[in-house]
Amino acid sequence: FINLTLSYNFLTTNLEVLACDKPVITYLTRGSPEEIDEHIGVVLEQKDVEGIINKIRELKEKSILPRIAE
Repeated sequence: FINLTLSYNFLTTNLEVLACDKPVITYLTRGSPEEIDEHIGVVLEQKDVEGIINKIRELKEKSILPRIAE
């Protein structure tokens, strides 16, 4: 899931995606660093479009990030 919000205030969107055992790529906004770590997603600087593209490519090569819960 890619969340490109610039004003995220700890809403539940990212948490709902994580609960479905899917990785999240999002920008560094309020709430995101507390929800996402390197095992379940990626938090990038705001408006880092090149970073988003690179992470999508990386995930595609890896197939998917490690599962949240085994």
